[in-house]
Amino acid sequence: MRRSCFLFLALSLTCVAAEPARWEGAFVARVGYDSNPRASGAGSSEALGDYDALTLSGAVNLSLRLPQGRLSYAGEQMVFDGLPEENVRLHRLALGQAVKREAWRAGFDASSVLVDGSKDLPASTAGVNANGLALWRERRAQWQHRVKAHALVHEPALGFARATVAVLDYDYRTGVQSGCVALTDRSDAQLGLDVGRRLDTGWSLGLRAGRQRQATIPLPGGGFEYSNRYHRLLLAWEAPLQNGRSLSLAAGPDVRRFTGAIDPVIMTDRRVTSLWFEASGALPLGRSAGLTAKATQWTFLSSTGKSAYRDLSFEVTATWTPHPVLGLSLGCRAQEADYFPAWRDDWHAAATFGARINLTRRVRVNLDLLRHEGWNGLAGMPGRAFRRTALTLGATQTF
Repeated sequence: MRRSCFLFLALSLTCVAAEPARWEGAFVARVGYDSNPRASGAGSSEALGDYDALTLSGAVNLSLRLPQGRLSYAGEQMVFDGLPEENVRLHRLALGQAVKREAWRAGFDASSVLVDGSKDLPASTAGVNANGLALWRERRAQWQHRVKAHALVHEPALGFARATVAVLDYDYRTGVQSGCVALTDRSDAQLGLDVGRRLDTGWSLGLRAGRQRQATIPLPGGGFEYSNRYHRLLLAWEAPLQNGRSLSLAAGPDVRRFTGAIDPVIMTDRRVTSLWFEASGALPLGRSAGLTAKATQWTFLSSTGKSAYRDLSFEVTATWTPHPVLGLSLGCRAQEADYFPAWRDDWHAAATFGARINLTRRVRVNLDLLRHEGWNGLAGMPGRAFRRTALTLGATQTF
């Protein structure tokens, strides 16, 4: 997986075996302004600088629609005027396949992203907001791999059983230098089983078993890592989809044991139990408008090592299409990164506005406005606040 062989092999085999398919694609160009591309604030401006930047980007998206899936490539170049270390090229390969029969179904989605960015990292400081760090971390050299697969059998008289596999892997290619931020590889691999009486509606019971790995930092004091094994027992409920309305809920205890080289001074118990949940819903508002919402909480490993964190997020989006050529959207999102055993609790929130104008059947123009703020959730801990505004104008040509 580290070398992406699994994905390229799957793509090759699929292309060889594929039936006649159809190509789709698009060219995208954007210009914009970012008032704070590194999400720096009073507590981190000395390390990150206090810059704004004009931004330029161009992208090409290619997609091969297969009879039962899709193979796609997306390439993008982003340029930050005056901040060459933030410039980045992205290459994303993705493959999705699904097979459905009367009594069973199976499918998978796999993707690999090559982030061809800078390998240099800024000076380390306690004033950096964890959510702000994620903004420029995603522009540093790395590989990202994601795989999700499922197989389901269904007998109306008995119910259904579904097996799932999920893999998430971050492979950072940045340097390590004393006094600078250091990024550590991390991954999550999970197996799951769900059983229920009725498919896609009503109650179901599930079990997840997984393993997370975190690398160590090859610097003095960086030898701790919080790799772990975990189990989740979850109860889920899904409402039947009617007139575009949907609601799904899943929650349960997350029980994990940290198997890595933890710091025994600040973490005396290797076992930690927390609440895991996922919830999502959609509500149409007439024929041309609608609301979607999502909330999640889960536990993952810090990209800067020596800690884990609970990720809590809420998101709501409203869309409105007053005319076939015009679409509008308004959204808001809040996220908390609550670290343990490290003592930090960072928040950020974003409000977005988007407008889409279809000039022709294949040409559209987009205007996007973002207001982004971060803050520290712990009393008595200075810094970690930031503010950011971004405006982007883009044009897309499909073919």
